[in-house]
Amino acid sequence: MSYISESPCPSGISFRKSLQQFVKGKKDYPGSVISTVAGEISCTYQLDDAWQKVLTTMSPEVILKAQITTPAQVNYLTSQACPRLTANDFDTIKGGKQYLMESTRKDGVAYAFKVMPLQKASTSARLKEFFNTNDVRLVNLQGVMKIETSFEQRCEYIHKTGKSPVKSILRGVQDIRASTTR
Repeated sequence: MSYISESPCPSGISFRKSLQQFVKGKKDYPGSVISTVAGEISCTYQLDDAWQKVLTTMSPEVILKAQITTPAQVNYLTSQACPRLTANDFDTIKGGKQYLMESTRKDGVAYAFKVMPLQKASTSARLKEFFNTNDVRLVNLQGVMKIETSFEQRCEYIHKTGKSPVKSILRGVQDIRASTTR
């Protein structure tokens, strides 16, 4: 997350805060979240012929999307956040179910991916697959992540600069540079 102040900084605050810290000790100013806007990421997987065959789809790719609703999800998001899909995930993809992935960087942070609908193959192709008993070897798929919508939040802090309380508003936006694919 990258934060920028929406409130102007009072003149001379640095000197006054340094003097205050010397006299009264260091202070922390807990903030409160006043608004959030959920973000969304997508993971796109290229389907080879074998995957298209078993999924009975004409789609050249499958897309998984996840909502980003907390700063922790943003802070622990990496380009490797896209789950690796294996043959064991066939039912999840085919059924358009949810795919839950825990962060490998932080316990308790999870991403709930939803499989986007696939374009069905023609009726004759689906019937042919229904009667086809050949084993098909599926390669593991690794997705490419894209930030569809950035997560945002606004936080409010109240502090005293001299005698009167001052309200500061910080706007945080998901830092796209930290989570782009490499």
